[in-house]
Amino acid sequence: MKYTRRQFLSFSALAVAGVVLAACQPTATPTTAPASSGKEGTSAPSPTEATAAWDTSKKDKVVLSVINNYYTAGWKKMATDYMALHPETEVVVDVVADNDTYLQKMTTWLTADDFSQSADIVHINFAQGPVGGYSVMYQKKMAYDFRKMLDEPNPYNGGKKVRECFNADDLALVTMADGQYALPFDWVGIAIMYDKTLLDKNGIALPTTYEELDAACAKLRAGGMASPIAAASEASWYLSSFADSALRTNEYEFLVHPEDAIWDEATMAANRDFKFDENNWTCDRYTVMSGERIAKYKDEKKFTDPTTVAVWEQFANIAKYFQENYIAASSMEIQSAFELGKAAFFLSGSWNVGVLNSDIKEMGADGFEWGTMAFPPFANPPQGFQAKMRTLYVVGNTMGIILGQGEGDHLERVKDFYKFCYNPTGSQDIFETTLNAGNYVQGPPSIIGVKLSEELNQKLEGFVQKGAIKDTFGGIVGQDAVLASDKGQYTEYVNQLLAGTITAQEFCDKASPLFLASNADVIEKNGYDLDPATADTAKS
Repeated sequence: MKYTRRQFLSFSALAVAGVVLAACQPTATPTTAPASSGKEGTSAPSPTEATAAWDTSKKDKVVLSVINNYYTAGWKKMATDYMALHPETEVVVDVVADNDTYLQKMTTWLTADDFSQSADIVHINFAQGPVGGYSVMYQKKMAYDFRKMLDEPNPYNGGKKVRECFNADDLALVTMADGQYALPFDWVGIAIMYDKTLLDKNGIALPTTYEELDAACAKLRAGGMASPIAAASEASWYLSSFADSALRTNEYEFLVHPEDAIWDEATMAANRDFKFDENNWTCDRYTVMSGERIAKYKDEKKFTDPTTVAVWEQFANIAKYFQENYIAASSMEIQSAFELGKAAFFLSGSWNVGVLNSDIKEMGADGFEWGTMAFPPFANPPQGFQAKMRTLYVVGNTMGIILGQGEGDHLERVKDFYKFCYNPTGSQDIFETTLNAGNYVQGPPSIIGVKLSEELNQKLEGFVQKGAIKDTFGGIVGQDAVLASDKGQYTEYVNQLLAGTITAQEFCDKASPLFLASNADVIEKNGYDLDPATADTAKS
């Protein structure tokens, strides 16, 4: 007997619900959407005539550590193709099961006295947290500064400078005062996917304001839908959007100031006398946040100030429509609920668009019309909030280089493999191989010349923004800002807030010690004395 995709999901959900709820899944699920060319992968980029910058008579090994399904098939193909060109260098792709396991692995590697055991190329956004941030990594000479690579030729792109594959504005988004921690590979965003067929069936127009979204969810719940919004764990980024709405007019307070010890005119000129312009969401694209000023603000406000409470209150008002314990939910489980018509909205990341598009096609007549939309603006913003809502839209697959074996011959091999992947031909190959293998892509490509199918691009439109939130704002109000040992208690408090058993003020009072403990850890690791005018030294 042949089952439809919707019937199959129903049976699967019943069979594995207990397992999935208990399991720790990656934050994204596979996709089978075709790439624009429809080919089985493009040819590997060939190097221009150049002398290798390393001793080709010696064997060496480059290790790339990736999270399962994060372009895994593409990376493996690139490793194989590279070794065919450079048999003296072995490229090992270390695939780690999920986000939590990866974070644990990074913590073990990078907090040891000797970090030479670390992989060479890693998801550096996962690596920076355990050591106290990118600034600490650069002070300890732990991370490679890609500014050194930008004007080098890429032998796999006709000898053009590395920077020629990227928009200059995009490079700025992965550059800090201390260095550039990655080259941009793709974009990732958080938005709302909606089931238009289901909304139409219930006589609900697509919400264009926050208030209309609230009313739509209330109507659906009154009609028997327990959780109108299917929310994966990354739905917490909605909190960051509320924080951005409440804090962005005071952004200057959190920036590095000219009188600060770490001030650098070349990279921080945009900070001077900065004032947020609501008519230009890209106005703060180049501003540089001060970790020390933010840590001092948190220490003084203790996460119980009226603004922080109001942000959590607004988030709770809409998040009460999430399913119970959304923080622990996997994208796979929640996406299935949306596909089964158990929710009208799906709040998640751009990486789920490919598989969702493919799944609904497979449903045939059981499928539904769907689309994506950014977080809608307030019609009547609360006091202190701005009406328009920005959302997360940042560089996604941030692969950096760890200097575990220092500079020299080994680093040159690592850099060469990185260049082999980061060019129009190599990157296109990674995208296409990934899609053809049934894995997901995170979002639109960042490398100039790489294309996705028009159909996939249309579905990604709701995620794309010219001006995005500073993700720091979420942390300022406590978004997931807890030590690993406190995560369970934090989750319990969030669940109580969304269930309505405690108020936003009570939540902040309860969670304050957890947030402050995490902030104290950041202060200690960075060596902050909470006086921005004096220089600090990271803890050795």
